[in-house]
Amino acid sequence: MTDKTDALPEPDTNTLLFIIADIRIKSGVGDQPMLTDLADVIADKIKATGTVKPRVKPLKWERGAVDYARPIPGMKYVACSQSIGGKWAWWLDGDETTRQVRGSELAAKAAAQADYEARILAVLEGE
Repeated sequence: MTDKTDALPEPDTNTLLFIIADIRIKSGVGDQPMLTDLADVIADKIKATGTVKPRVKPLKWERGAVDYARPIPGMKYVACSQSIGGKWAWWLDGDETTRQVRGSELAAKAAAQADYEARILAVLEGE
C-alpha cells in the first residue's frame, strides 16, 4: 500500500504547501508536529504582509414600520418595502443621496452592508 503523502504532487512555489514548508524551515519548526506554533508563525507572516483586512460586523436589523440598523451612535441605516412587486429601498438616514432601490429585501440590506463596510474600511485604511 502506498502512503497517501507519496501520491501528492510536488508543490510549486505558488502553493500553500510550499509556503507552509518555507515557513517551517525559516521558523525552525522543521518536521516537528507543532501545529499551534506553525499557526502562530503563519498568522504573524500574514499580518506582516498586510494582507489581512479587518472584518466589519454585520448590521443588525430591527423590524418596524421600516427596518433599521444602528451600528454606531448617530448612524442609522433604513430599509423598507417599496411596492407590491417586492422591491426594497435602503438609505443612510440623513443622506438621501445614498437612497437606492433593489429587487428584494435581502439585496437592499446587502447593499446597505456594503456601504457601511466601505465607510468603515475607508476610515481604517485612510482612503
